[in-house]
Amino acid sequence: MFTGAIVEWYFRNSPRDWDPKSKTFNFYGPSTFQTRYTTADNIADYTLEAITAPDAAKGGFVCVQSFQASPEDIASAYKAATGGRGHVTLNCLGTIEDAKAKLDDARAKYEKKEWYEYIWYCYQVHIPSRSWDFEPVDVARFPNVKQTSLEDFFRQNPDV
Repeated sequence: MFTGAIVEWYFRNSPRDWDPKSKTFNFYGPSTFQTRYTTADNIADYTLEAITAPDAAKGGFVCVQSFQASPEDIASAYKAATGGRGHVTLNCLGTIEDAKAKLDDARAKYEKKEWYEYIWYCYQVHIPSRSWDFEPVDVARFPNVKQTSLEDFFRQNPDV
């Protein structure tokens, strides 16, 4: 299953992406670049739909998402979800080329078994470069899944 970025990972488990105390979103590349995201609940719902579909035994890949959002969209959705009281700081760390240089440096410095030291830069390079992109064609195939919006995610998770 291709899901794009898992929302809960970005906003709960990755301080390099999101600082929940200062409400700062860190990124490389343009602030208007949209990333595909899927919530854990939507992944579970899509999984149930996929494994119970009439053609499930054929296997294959499933391509889904909950929404797309740019850093600017994240700031807007957070503000809307908090009734205008919340503010997100967007922290651009540099260009995609800057992230690629950090990735190349880390790969030269660390062994492959230390992948966790540089995996974040892989995401910062490949997502906005669209080298890992996919079309979420299976969203239409599973209309029973109610997609969660980013604004809904923020409303449902006020501690984020």
